[in-house]
Amino acid sequence: MYKVFINDSPLFINSHADDKGQINSNLQVVDWPDATPEKLWQRTLNKAPEGMLMRTSLTGEEAWQRWQNQFLRLDAAGGLVLDDTQRFLGIFRLGRWDLPKGKTEEGESMEETALREVSEECGITGLSLDKHLQDTWHIYPYKDRFVLKRTQWFLMHWDGSGELLPQEEEGIEDLRWFSFEERGTFLSNTYASVGEVVRGFFQ
Repeated sequence: MYKVFINDSPLFINSHADDKGQINSNLQVVDWPDATPEKLWQRTLNKAPEGMLMRTSLTGEEAWQRWQNQFLRLDAAGGLVLDDTQRFLGIFRLGRWDLPKGKTEEGESMEETALREVSEECGITGLSLDKHLQDTWHIYPYKDRFVLKRTQWFLMHWDGSGELLPQEEEGIEDLRWFSFEERGTFLSNTYASVGEVVRGFFQ
């Protein structure tokens, strides 16, 4: 099953059911004709539902392939960065806490993108990549189209090199280390997809 975030509301893409073979009663069912980017965006714009389940006669993979053809596809990568005390690094941008990430450049691997973007957005060096954590998907409007963006998230470790310096030209206002006990402050004001990465790592 695929999960795509739309205005912080997840859309689950499957045939007729969730991954347990049943329709979750808490999810709003969206039939295929109503699963266009424009309709989904408007549906979630003012009050995002707890979640939505796409209902179609297609198999999950067929539905996913056909549905994503409606979008401009972008790939990005970022990192959950830990220091030597196991605190993680958050960036504050557009009024919310986030994790450093950015779009891949031509010829880069996703690992290279993640390391470059974290270094650029946070001003630090001495980063080492540990492992891939997960991918997240979300959509957003761009000019006269909608973008479907996949972000690959990696666990990273920082050796203390470089000075924390927010990349202001990217709209980053602040940087902060969060301890395990302080993660609630981050999670209370972040994006649903980013919160999923942090919760998934610390659970």
